[in-house]
Amino acid sequence: MTDDELKRLFHSMREENTAAHVETRRQVAEIAGRFALMEQENTAGHAATRRQVAETAGRFALMEQENTAAHADTRRQVAETEAGTRLQFAETANRIAADTRHQVEIVVEHFTNRFDLLAESIATVDQKLDRKTAELEERMERGFAETQAMIKFSHAELDRRVRSLESLEETVADLQARVERLESSTH
Repeated sequence: MTDDELKRLFHSMREENTAAHVETRRQVAEIAGRFALMEQENTAGHAATRRQVAETAGRFALMEQENTAAHADTRRQVAETEAGTRLQFAETANRIAADTRHQVEIVVEHFTNRFDLLAESIATVDQKLDRKTAELEERMERGFAETQAMIKFSHAELDRRVRSLESLEETVADLQARVERLESSTH
């Protein structure tokens, strides 16, 4: 290759290189323009995002205030309800206690009356038992007296019969002695 050819080659390469640089610069400028546009859009987007975040933070602050107010209202209502419930519970407990006390008094009075009737019935039964016992004792004493009288009578009757038998035995013994004497005198 000759110098001229080499020069032409370098020159042609330089022109191609210059054209390529021009094209590269144009593309870089285009990309830079796009980046600038993206940066502007991004900046606008960030501004919009910051505005929306600020609005959201404002809404959250408002919600927090409303929530705090609602909690305070709820606590107040719970306190009022609790106080009312305690009052109603106390009234109900007092009413139930009074009703229970009244019912117990009625039951106690009922059982007192029943015990009084039972005591009267026991006293009546006791009196009847005393009368029956006295009647039985009297009948037993009469029966014993009659039995003793009958025993005395029977004893006296037995005694009389035994004496009769003894007397009869003596008579039989006398008769037998006579018969033996007679028999001995006749033989």
